[in-house]
Amino acid sequence: GRGLARMRETAIRLALGCGRGRLVRQFLTESLLTALLGTIGGLVLAAFAIRLFTAWNPLGDLPANRIGLDVRTLFAAAVAMIAMTIVSGLVPALRVSTADPNDALRTGGQRGPATVPGQRAQAAMLAAQMAACVVLLVATVLMIQTFLRLQDEPLGFEASDLFVANVVLPNDAFDSSEKRNIYYRQLADRLHALPGVRNVAAGSSRPLNSGAPVAVHTGTEDPGNPPR
Repeated sequence: GRGLARMRETAIRLALGCGRGRLVRQFLTESLLTALLGTIGGLVLAAFAIRLFTAWNPLGDLPANRIGLDVRTLFAAAVAMIAMTIVSGLVPALRVSTADPNDALRTGGQRGPATVPGQRAQAAMLAAQMAACVVLLVATVLMIQTFLRLQDEPLGFEASDLFVANVVLPNDAFDSSEKRNIYYRQLADRLHALPGVRNVAAGSSRPLNSGAPVAVHTGTEDPGNPPR
């Protein structure tokens, strides 16, 4: 919106001999600086929000996939920054650089003439910005409500007195399933003998976490070789 409102300033620059290419580069540089500052501020805010969410931990147990700023997040932020640079810099620069400098200079005021295409472009960008903000706000509120409701959702088991530990055995010392089963049985017996322990169990995955994938094969109906 500010770019399209700089019609008179652009007309003065063109009248003084400024080329359209240099004008476009100036607009792109200004919008790139603004988008870069906004992107850095957004990443800093996201990093702080992740640490706050991890400390808050509304589910009582963080998901298996680590929450953090990874390469995909940085790539998405870079794409958004480039898109905003083009929209906020290149589009206004091309529109104001193709306007007639004489008409802009004859019109009083700093903003220059308010043309119908310019007003439509400003209205379209304003509507798109408001629509994106509404979608983000609605999605954020729904996500917070989901976390709050999940805290009261029954899990199907009592989790207050449970202690879960992940055990990873080295492949060299436990190269067979028999050795691993012996180790887990001995571990369960020793843990069960500890004071205050009522029961011990072992499983392939933690509760509420996905286990091993299940392969479903279809096509043949052989009773001796049923689908898995």
